[in-house]
Amino acid sequence: MARSPITASKEGDVTSANEETLQFDDDNLKAIAEVYKNEGNDEYKKSNFNNAIHYYTKGIKVNCKDEELNAKLYSNRAAANLNLGNYAETLNDAKIAVDLQPSFLKAFWRGASACVHLERFDEAIIWCDKGLAVSFNKVDEIIANRPE
Repeated sequence: MARSPITASKEGDVTSANEETLQFDDDNLKAIAEVYKNEGNDEYKKSNFNNAIHYYTKGIKVNCKDEELNAKLYSNRAAANLNLGNYAETLNDAKIAVDLQPSFLKAFWRGASACVHLERFDEAIIWCDKGLAVSFNKVDEIIANRPE
């Protein structure tokens, strides 16, 4: 009879290595997601958009609590999808990125671009209007914080 590599202190108390879940604090989760974002960015720069999407998706699945980082992952995945002509996916990711970071201009641009490709022109105008409002607010903040 072969011996099992799985042992238990009592019957019914068996945990295999595959069932164990590692627990990470959010700093570690953020660091892992950042690595995936950087890997995705490297693939994006080489125009390997499918690989970039793979890494951005892995970064999203890490589920760290940093909303800015998650918004970048979604927005970057939207950019890769836009390059592949996956316009519905681009629009979905842009919406999530804006929900996470309402002042993320790149996400507005990507959402508007997807709408144009999908021939949803009224929606594209809304994306543009919202993006312009955000950009004007940023300019107002810069002017307000400028030293006299």
